[in-house]
Parts: sequence; structure tokens; C-alpha cells
Amino acid sequence: MNYIKIIWIVLLGYLSISILGCRANEKSIAVEQLTTSSEAFQEVLEIQDRRDTRELLSYLSDKEATKRYLGAMAFASHIDTTAVDSLGYILNNDPGEKIREAAAFALGQLRTNKATPYILRSFSKEPSRKVQSAMLEAIGKSGSKKELDFLSAVETYRVSDTLLLLGLSRSIYRFGLRNIHSPKGTKKMVDYLLTPEIPKEVKLYAASYLERTKGLDLTEHERALVTIYEKTTDPELKMFLVVALGKTKGADARKLLRASFNMENDYRVKVNILQGLGMYEYATVKDMMLKALDDKSSHVAVRAASYFRQNGIDADTRIYFDKAFAHPSWIVRADLLGAALGKTLATKSKTNYYYSQQIINKYNTTTNRYEKGALLNVLGEWPPNYKFLTDQTFKNSDTIIQTTGIDALAKAREHKNFASYFTAYNLEFIETDFSDVFVDAIRSGNPAMIGTAAATILKPELNFKDFYDNTSFIKAAMGKLSLPKDIETYNELQRAYDFFENSETKKDPRKPRHNHDIDWSILQNHPDTIEASIKTAKGTIKLHLYPLVAPGSVANFVQLSKSGFYDGLNFHRVVPNFVAQGGCPRGDGWGGLNYTIRSEHGQLYYNTQGLLGMASSGPDTECTQWFITHSPTPHLDGRYTIFGRVVGGMSTVHELGVGDLIDGIVVE
Repeated sequence: MNYIKIIWIVLLGYLSISILGCRANEKSIAVEQLTTSSEAFQEVLEIQDRRDTRELLSYLSDKEATKRYLGAMAFASHIDTTAVDSLGYILNNDPGEKIREAAAFALGQLRTNKATPYILRSFSKEPSRKVQSAMLEAIGKSGSKKELDFLSAVETYRVSDTLLLLGLSRSIYRFGLRNIHSPKGTKKMVDYLLTPEIPKEVKLYAASYLERTKGLDLTEHERALVTIYEKTTDPELKMFLVVALGKTKGADARKLLRASFNMENDYRVKVNILQGLGMYEYATVKDMMLKALDDKSSHVAVRAASYFRQNGIDADTRIYFDKAFAHPSWIVRADLLGAALGKTLATKSKTNYYYSQQIINKYNTTTNRYEKGALLNVLGEWPPNYKFLTDQTFKNSDTIIQTTGIDALAKAREHKNFASYFTAYNLEFIETDFSDVFVDAIRSGNPAMIGTAAATILKPELNFKDFYDNTSFIKAAMGKLSLPKDIETYNELQRAYDFFENSETKKDPRKPRHNHDIDWSILQNHPDTIEASIKTAKGTIKLHLYPLVAPGSVANFVQLSKSGFYDGLNFHRVVPNFVAQGGCPRGDGWGGLNYTIRSEHGQLYYNTQGLLGMASSGPDTECTQWFITHSPTPHLDGRYTIFGRVVGGMSTVHELGVGDLIDGIVVE
């Protein structure tokens, strides 16, 4: 922090004392009903959009409650730890409940342990349960193991204390996402699930904690989790619980998972049952996975196929191969072919060659560009396919082929048994060929190819330093990128450059500067409730947009929709029981327009299906891409902008697959 900033913050602190220390009046406490046409709303949101810390700090000491509230909420999106002291002060002293709640939420968003003392200092004297709930969650984002141990020992909250229980469950969950957990915290989450009176919203975070937290040993909780699952009817809880059951590795849990798969109707639960079963020994679940390949839900079949690609064995590769060509889904077929080629031993060169030729034949005959891309990815499982991959990647003008082709070449070069596929005599020549391929990719001007190649050559174990005498080709590529559109690619190149130059001081990833104002006229032409409809061949998806929570994202989406930008684009990414993503003009996930908009994080949560979020490659890198969730995804909370939700046509969302077209988006 520089000297001027320190002086400014100290002065603001004194100003805050003079303003907030006086007798509170109605204007200093009540936050007005906001609208997108509100002068205060637009004023503060524009400063938030510019990421002007100094101006935003001044609002934290404003006489008007509305401006203090908006100023505090701004730091939930503008992550600047210099705001800690000022936010901490208003958390401890502001007379407005809503403002203190906003300050607590923002302190958590800053994700710094400097915020923890302020939260702990004010918690016991805080009269509002809503504010205390926000404080508990904030501790989970910023606290240490010490705070987790303290919170895990809390036994005084009653089942009627919904807000406190919700804050505590979110707190332990946030700790878990940061890989901080304890046996006591885990037991508390299990106990929440065991207690019938605990509200569902609390149980949701408890179940997601058990599913999402890495490194949990749930062995001793097998019996309890079996009991919980048998009494649970809500699919949004069951989908988390089945993964937790798999983590126990117990025989009773496995038996329950197998039985449940046959009786379950919700594809989302079935997808996660396969994830839970995937934690057991291959021989004990193989039959279930094979059966799941024929499930009526394509999402379930895709998850089963991906299991074999990750966990298959050489002895069963012929089964995968035969199943692949008999399957109607190209996505399932590609993963099964990947399992066949990827799990065949390197010593079986004739078999690998045969599989590769059949995959190439399929590649040459299909007209589906996404299937072509998936088959190229499969061919990367056998490094000797690199010449065919190189030819397709560099001679094809289709961005999907180029992107998946370079991904496949990276996969081939990173293969753990790479050297075993070539003789000692020609290995050095092959390695030289690969080094030339990645240089050509970086010189290609294609941001996807450049980004993937840069991420590959900086891996120390691949020894690319032995092949490159200088880094001029990296610097030249950096200079030709279009910023801010290619910011992700630029940062990958910077990492590669630092690696080859042995830079001791690694630069932080470059962040896009403010380059795209919020167009308030777009929002003023609509009421504060904005409805939109996504038209697809599988049905219409009706959306309710949130301009008061994310005005920049909503205005951007509305403008692009009305201009016809999204017409004819694909849903390029669909992950079973996670998201369907669209809005990429390239169709490969690397596309956008030459501007970025800011991340906007309000007090909304990914706690149900059908939430509309902005895709990004880091803070403030959003542009044209967005996604719709299949189910609760609380690990995305506070990191990905929520700017709307599905209010009709959710069944259509669940039916979407990779390559499905957006016929158009109508804003009502």
C-alpha cells in the first residue's frame, strides 16, 4: 500500500467516526428501494465498474445509508484488500443492519485473513442474525484452522436459528473449499443431515461439503450416511450424498448405490451415483458402468463412458471398442474409443494402430464438427498419431478442429509413457518435431492454439528448454494478441516467457482495464424485471434477469441478444449435472468480442438449478459466454456472476447437448 493510500484511509476512518458516531437518523439507517434508474445506484455502480477504490471508499462514510450500502457491496465485486479497514469499521459501527450485512459479505469476498479480526471483534455484540450469518460465512472465506476448530465446536445454535445454522454451514463449507477441514467440522455437517428439523438450505451446504471437500475420510460415517440417504427424498440432496457414500469406500454404501441406481428416476442423481461408484475397485463396478452406457439419459451414458476412459483396463479395451461403434451417441462413442485406445498397452502396437485407423475413418466420414474434434482428442491417446494430428490442426480452418487438434497434440506429448512409443534411435527426432509443432502453434495467431501450446512448453518435465535457444517467438506472439479479448492467452504466454527466462520474480496475471461502460439506456428501456427467452430446437428456455444485482452483465446480454449476436451459436460445452454453456462465437470456448465486462457478485447463491451465470477465465474477464446450471453448484458462489435464472423450460436445459443451436434470444 503506498503512502497516499494510507493517509486517505486514515482520513476516511476519522470521517467515518464523525459521521457514524453522531445520532443515527432515518436517512442514515434506511436503504432506499433501489431501481436501475436510481441516481445513486448508477453513480456508485459506474465507479464500481471502473474499479476506483478511492472513490468507493469515500462512499463508506457517506451520510446516506443507500450510498454506504452500495459502496460496501461494491467491494464484493471489486476485490481490493485496502478496503478491509474501512469495511471492518462500518461492520462494527454502522447503525444500518443492511449496511453491516453488506460489509460482512464484502469482507468475506476479499478472502484475506486481515478481515477475520474485525469479524470476530463485532460478532458477539451484533444484534442481527442476518448480519451474524454473513459474518460466519465470511470467516469461512478468510479464517484459519483455528477459527474452523472454534466454529466446529459451537453447540448453542438451535434448529430454529435458521440464519445462524445457514451461516455456520456455509462457513465450514467455505473452509472445505480452501482445503481446510477437521473431523469435528465434518461430524457437525453429518449431524445436520441426520437431524430432520434442520432446514434444507442448511443441509444443502452440509451435503455439498461432504461431496466437494478434498481429502475427507468418511469411513467412520458410512452407517450414518446410509441412514441419511435412505430417509432423503430430495434429489438435490441425494446427488451430493451419493458421492459422499462413495468416499466411505464401504461395502454397505456400495450396495446402496448399486440398488439406488436401478430405482432412481432423476438423471442428476444417477450421474452422481456413477461418480460415487467410481471410487471403488474397477472389478466391483464394471457391470454397473456397462449397463449405464445404455441408460435413457444421454448424460448418464456420457458419465459412464468417461469412467471407462479414466479407469479402464487393457483387458477390456475390445469391449470398449465394440460398445463404441454400437452406441448412438457420438459423445459416448468418442469417450469409449478414447478408453479403447488410451488403455491399450504401448507394447500392443498393432492393436493401437488398428484402433487409430478406425477412429480416423470415423473422423473422415462424420460431418459433425464437434464429433470430429472429440475424435481428434481421442487420437491424442496414442502419440504415434502426431503426424495426422499435426496435419489436421494446421491445415483445417475450422476453429474447433484447430483447438481440439492442439489439445490432442499436447495430450500426446504429455503422455506418461511417451518415450516407450518410439525407438531410442528416433525419439530425439520425434521430440524435435513436437517442439516445432508448438512453436508453429504459438506463431499461428489463433489464441486457443497459442494458449494451449504455451501451457504445454512450460512444463519442466517435458524439457522444452533443451530445444529453444531463445524466446523471441513468445514475445512476438504476445505483441500480436488483441487485448483485452485474448487476455487468457496473453497470461499463458507470459508464464511461458518467465519460465524460459528463469525469471525469479514471476509477474501476476495481467488484468483487463476498464474498457466497456454499462449502457444504462438499455436497462432504462425495460422495467427492473427483465424477461428473455432462448429459442432452441429442443424447446424454449424462459429467463428472469437480475439488473439490480448485475446491471453490467444484464445490459451486455440484452444488447447482444437484441443485436442477433447469439443467433446460430452453439452450446459448446455441456457437463452432465453441472452446466450447459453457450455464447462463444468461435464455438470452442475461446471466443468473445474485443472487450470485457466486470465481475458482479451480489448476495446470490448457486443453491438451486437453472441459475444463469457469466463464464470467465478470471475476475473481470467476462464477455459473451454464459452458462445455465443443471443443479445446485455452491462452489461457484461469489466467484461467477449470477445475472438471472430459468423460470420456464428447465426440462429443455436438461436435454441440451454439445452442438445444439441457439436459434435466437428474445428480450421481452
